[in-house]
Amino acid sequence: MTMPEELELQRRLDAAIGSIAPGHAPFTTVMRRGRVIRIRRRLTAAVSLIVVVLAVVLVPQLLQPPQPGVPLGPVHDRISVTRPPATAPPGTIADGAVDGKHWQAEMTGTSYNASVSFGVLQVQVFTGAATQSQPVVLDSTGGPSRTGYGGSVIAKVTMVLVTLSDGETLHLDPVSWRGQHWVALLLPTRQHITRLAAYGRSGEIAYALPLSWAGMTSFNDWLRPGQAVPAVSSVRLPWTGQEIVVHAGPWGLCISVGVSPRNHQVVCGDFPWRDKLLNPAMEGGQVSVGVARADVASIVMTGPGQRSVRIRVVPFRGQGWYAFASPGKDDPQITWTAYSADGRQLGTGRGFPE
Repeated sequence: MTMPEELELQRRLDAAIGSIAPGHAPFTTVMRRGRVIRIRRRLTAAVSLIVVVLAVVLVPQLLQPPQPGVPLGPVHDRISVTRPPATAPPGTIADGAVDGKHWQAEMTGTSYNASVSFGVLQVQVFTGAATQSQPVVLDSTGGPSRTGYGGSVIAKVTMVLVTLSDGETLHLDPVSWRGQHWVALLLPTRQHITRLAAYGRSGEIAYALPLSWAGMTSFNDWLRPGQAVPAVSSVRLPWTGQEIVVHAGPWGLCISVGVSPRNHQVVCGDFPWRDKLLNPAMEGGQVSVGVARADVASIVMTGPGQRSVRIRVVPFRGQGWYAFASPGKDDPQITWTAYSADGRQLGTGRGFPE
C-alpha cells in the first residue's frame, strides 16, 4: 500500500467512526487486536525487507552465467591404482593414474636399503618393518603436486584398503619383491589418507587412523576391529622460534617440530621410558625433544662459564616432555640437574640428557 492510499483509508475510517454512537469501550479487546495488528505489520515489513534483500543478492547471481573453470562443488580427483601389468619392468609394484596422468612405482636398491621410485619422487622405505602388531608400514615423500606412499606389509595381508580425505576408497594389492610384500600409491598433495585397513583371507585384520598434521600423514599404532578408539589430545612445549607439539590419539604418540606449516618433522613411537629419569626422543633441526620421568618438573642445564638455563617440563600422558637447544655434538662441560615440583634434586649428569 502506498502512502496516498494509506492516508485515504485513514480519512475514510475517521469518517465512518465518527458516524457511530459511542458505547461501552472494549479496552481489552481493542488492546489485544491492536497488538496483533502491530505484530502483523512488523512481520509484513520484515518479510518485505527480507524479500527485497534476497532479490538484490540472488537475482544478479542467478542471471550471471557460470564462470568457466570454477568448480560448483567439492573437487574429487580421478585416482586409480592396480597391480602392475605383466609387461611392467622388473621391480614394479603398482600402476595407476592421477587425473589422467599415468604413474608406476618401482622398487630400487637392496633388500636392506630400499626405495619406492615414482620417477623423480623417491620414498625411502624400511625393510622388515611390518609386524603382527603393525601389519602395514607406510612411508611417504611429498613433491610440489604429488605425494608418494610406499611400504611393506606382512605376508598374510592380501589387500590394503585406503580411505582418502574426500571419501574415496582405493584397494592396494601387495606385490612380492626380494622376499617381502610391498604396496605403493601416488596421490595429489591436496589429498591425504584418513584410514588404512589391512585385510587377510578371513576379513579385516587391523586398521589405523593416522595423524594428519602440517600436510604430513603419520602412522604408528594399529587397532583391532571392535577395539575402542583412543581419545585425541595434544600439548605444546615452550620454545621460541619453532612449534613443538606432542600428539596423542589412535595413532599412538607423535612429536612434531616445525618452523612453518611447510617445514615440519614428525616422529611417532612408543616412548616407553617411564622409569628412566631423562631420555632423548627426537632431534628436529636446532631443537631436541626429550621425555622425563613423571616426577620431573624442571631441568637446569649449566654450560661453559657457569651460565645456566632452567627448562620447564610439561606433564602429558603420564610422562614429562621438554625441549632444549640441539648441540650437534655432546659437550662434557655441560651439566644438568633434574628437580621435582617441590625443589628436590632428582638426579644430575654431564653432557646433554640421555
